[in-house]
Amino acid sequence: MSNILLTTSCNKNCPYCFAAKTRNETKNSPDMDFSLFKEIIDKHQKDDDIKFLGGEPTIYPFFKESIEYCIEKNINHVSVISNFLFNDDILDFLVRTLNENKISIGFLLNSTDLDVADRFDVFTKNYFAIKKATNQNHNDDLTCGITLDFNKTKNYYEEYLDKFISTTKIKHLRLSIPHPGDDHVKNTFDFIDNKKYGQLVIDVSNICLCHGVEINFDCILFPCMFSDSDLEYLIQFSNTLRFSCNKNLGCPSDFFPDGSVSYCYPCERIKIQQEKIKTARHISNVLSYKYSMYQLSVDFPDKCLNCKHFMKICDGPCLGYFDFKTEL
Repeated sequence: MSNILLTTSCNKNCPYCFAAKTRNETKNSPDMDFSLFKEIIDKHQKDDDIKFLGGEPTIYPFFKESIEYCIEKNINHVSVISNFLFNDDILDFLVRTLNENKISIGFLLNSTDLDVADRFDVFTKNYFAIKKATNQNHNDDLTCGITLDFNKTKNYYEEYLDKFISTTKIKHLRLSIPHPGDDHVKNTFDFIDNKKYGQLVIDVSNICLCHGVEINFDCILFPCMFSDSDLEYLIQFSNTLRFSCNKNLGCPSDFFPDGSVSYCYPCERIKIQQEKIKTARHISNVLSYKYSMYQLSVDFPDKCLNCKHFMKICDGPCLGYFDFKTEL
């Protein structure tokens, strides 16, 4: 799996965004050079799992050319991770490309605000246009992702999801917790044994299930956030629930606009230069090895070492939480 970060620019400013620091630091040169993009695509096989991310990928100046180059290279499928606030030019291009059926395009929608003027209207207009085009081409239903904000309450999410689900008729939601970004203070682990965080995950899951919406989870959760009964409940209804980073499946390599590539965005320290490595799959293997080496070098918190789940169903905190002592 490869996540290609086409740009660090974004037309939103989400408080939980893990790319906030990088976005600010690269605001004078946020975009991937298109020649670099082509070089990265050339490292992939036609059936590799490729995702376009940002920032917001649809505001990348060469977004349309990026899709067209994937078609030229016979890539079977790309996914676009978008906030769905794109303009009519991008909407027309995506609908036309979907209708021409030259490439399969999947979408993961980042949920939008209900309280910002016109934003929800733009989102729903784009959503229904893309949904119509994907349905005509027998693609899977669109999936929307929600990153939980632990400063929000159950009542907020009840109101939000009631309007969002009833308007969009979305059938699949992918829930995430806000993993550490590049501005995270290292060696702080506020999620450990934090039942308040776990309760919000349970509450939002129940709200979705009451609306008949299927729940998937993105990235890892931590079992210490839940009571034993809640943990058993989560395991029963979600086959995507996981508590450790499964390196055996291959990491989602994140290709940055500067040409570097990391194990995943929160683990930005586990980074290599990709120029001399010929294939994306080889890059993934190198990064997985580096992740394993770093995992052996960190000092896990005492609460993790004494936890009944540690090294059984949970490998401890994501390495993005740690300040590594040495460069490997």
